[in-house]
Amino acid sequence: PDFLTREPGREEVIAALKMMGGKKAAGPSGLVVESIQKGGEVMQDLAWQYCRLAFRAGKLPDKAKMGVVFCLPKTEEAITSPSNIRPITMLEHLQLKLLTKVLMARINKVLSTHKGGILNPQQYAGVKGGSTIEPLFIRQAVAEQHSELGEEYHMFDGDISKAFDSCHQWSIEQCLWRLGWSKSAIDMVVGFTMGGRTKMLSGGWLT
Repeated sequence: PDFLTREPGREEVIAALKMMGGKKAAGPSGLVVESIQKGGEVMQDLAWQYCRLAFRAGKLPDKAKMGVVFCLPKTEEAITSPSNIRPITMLEHLQLKLLTKVLMARINKVLSTHKGGILNPQQYAGVKGGSTIEPLFIRQAVAEQHSELGEEYHMFDGDISKAFDSCHQWSIEQCLWRLGWSKSAIDMVVGFTMGGRTKMLSGGWLT
């Protein structure tokens, strides 16, 4: 197996556990990450063994990818349309979030080691340590310079609504293939993240 798909060691899983923030809403099982972080070596060993089995299989059971959607109002006024609510999806901490934390730690390590060799140097967001502050300063400087010189300039700002939710499986697979990922690594990401189901929490009942 390659660097991304090999079974994680115990220290790697413990490091991922430490990076996970607390006080987050639990998924359908009700298990929160604090139970594992403060549960001693027994709970941490169980988490490690679960991660090993998941990476070995390269996929997760459908139940582990189930999310519960809870709708929060954006305003105190009457909700008259879906645009007035903010849906929050509550996912499993151990069965899903911990696994993706381990995987993302590996991806971030590769990106930091080969910075500029994988992604375009102009890719400011979406990577660890990246920020959109620098390009915003550049944008502002260009606008001010042209305004001072009285020169015409054209600028476009785009914001895609629900951008991450709009990505289809085939497009994600192609992007990972273009970045040089192995087929086994791509299949594992698909097995970890695709095919999940969601249920809506409404009136205290699940749909």
